[in-house]
Amino acid sequence: MNKVFSQVKIFLRNSYQFNYNRKNPNSTGRKIVTPIIIFVIAAYIMFILSFLSYKMINMLLPLNQAALFLGVFLLVIALFIIIQTVFSALNIFYFSKDITYILPLPIKPWQIVTAKLITLIITEYVTEFIIAIAPIVVYGVLTSAGALFYVYSVLVLLMFPIFPAIIACLLIMLLMVFGKFARNKDMFQVVIGIVAIGLVMGMQIIIQNNISLDPADFLKMLQSANGLVSAIGQYFITIMPAVNMLTGVNVAVSFLELFAITVGSAIIYIALSQKLYFIGAVGNATGGSGKATKIDENKAIRSKKISYSYIMKEIKSLYRTPIYFMQCVLPIFLIPVIFGVMFGVLHRKAITGLEGLDTSTLLFSLIVLSMIQFLFAISATSVTAVSREGSNAAFTKYIPLSYYKQFRYKVVPGLIISIVSIIIGIVFASFLVGAMGFMQIVLIILISLALAFLQNYLMLIVDLKHPKLLWDSEYAVVKQNFNMIFEFVFLFIAGGILWGLWWLFQNANQYLLLSVIFVVFVIAFVAVDRYVKRNQVKLFEKIM
Repeated sequence: MNKVFSQVKIFLRNSYQFNYNRKNPNSTGRKIVTPIIIFVIAAYIMFILSFLSYKMINMLLPLNQAALFLGVFLLVIALFIIIQTVFSALNIFYFSKDITYILPLPIKPWQIVTAKLITLIITEYVTEFIIAIAPIVVYGVLTSAGALFYVYSVLVLLMFPIFPAIIACLLIMLLMVFGKFARNKDMFQVVIGIVAIGLVMGMQIIIQNNISLDPADFLKMLQSANGLVSAIGQYFITIMPAVNMLTGVNVAVSFLELFAITVGSAIIYIALSQKLYFIGAVGNATGGSGKATKIDENKAIRSKKISYSYIMKEIKSLYRTPIYFMQCVLPIFLIPVIFGVMFGVLHRKAITGLEGLDTSTLLFSLIVLSMIQFLFAISATSVTAVSREGSNAAFTKYIPLSYYKQFRYKVVPGLIISIVSIIIGIVFASFLVGAMGFMQIVLIILISLALAFLQNYLMLIVDLKHPKLLWDSEYAVVKQNFNMIFEFVFLFIAGGILWGLWWLFQNANQYLLLSVIFVVFVIAFVAVDRYVKRNQVKLFEKIM
């Protein structure tokens, strides 16, 4: 096992090594600031989850269905872990370049696949505990649970993510076996990620459609203590033993059941992955088997506007590189669809807590704006626009084009993705809750566009000031880049301005206040644009 843990240390170091420069005196300050920002973001997420948990548990307690919260909570965690593992497994198992260095070493196959699984599980623990701690504590307080509840919670949270993570890993390995037959390896990797997420979402639909919504059956389940938990738990074998442990029902038997499932799945994983993983990894590493394409010189060399050529260069770097596409573009489509499947298929607004919410109010407009702003934050397009080029970023120094124009062209892909996010956000809100008024939609779009321009400009400035140009894999650009934290810093600042104005002027006319918010963000953008134009040379000086 020493070889396994040695590999885990190396994999973790490669996965969480931010772009600090020991020779740069500012790096010491960034090492201090980074944990503070991460702590603030985690605290903010915990606060939101605490509020939602408090509302849901208080609604379920009078119905004698408090354990339903634990069932739904664990089901959401399981699905979230599977989805996150799809991306993480692709990165850790296939996109990292360590496989070519590890294979020649005297390490057995089971040791390699075990080390990579442990690395992945550790990364899942970080996310799981951030998401899980607040709801668990709120549930314990509201139900007056004893000290043993928290002990059992720790045991459950340590074992629970392993089984869904293994399911996702084996799914990815099985799909990647076909990689050796693919001509376009990059496109195949993107398709694999989409297919895997599609299968997970299909599982969600099956679960939700098979939970009876017939009023008589629904009432019957409500009348039996924690009856809905059983309806949910039958579709994921680790949910019921985990819920039983947390509620103190047959704790010893439930613990052994959960432990047996975890250990058994780990054994099956080691047995299958030794064959599946290396077939996919080696097949993926080798080139495609397609025939060489003959290039027509007359079509290959065509005169085009420099603006068009520059923008297309930026766009192509996103969709031609799988890791960039899946981290910068795909999430803005997946997250709304995932939540739409979770809540929309049921067609029960009461379950989502949105029953009675008036779509014509200022409050709902700000909720939609916040949702769109969140979609902006999860796309790392502009904040990695320079870093993605790596050593080729010096190209900007040698073309006959001003830095200001290059800055604007680099922002375009991020703006396109932001516009798509605006459309998705409005459609998603209308689908989940109800239609909004015409003027309301117009003002939401205008404010969102102003925020999109402002955010993309600011994120590109951040990347220019702290570019990560020295990297050994594309994975490092989007996963080991401190700059991405500033996406969420801007999210909190912009959200604070939106909700601060609402708190001060919530009784004001909706259209008037939304117009004022639009003007505020337009003025902020104009100021930033002038700053870029005046300091364009200084902004690009760190690109060597």
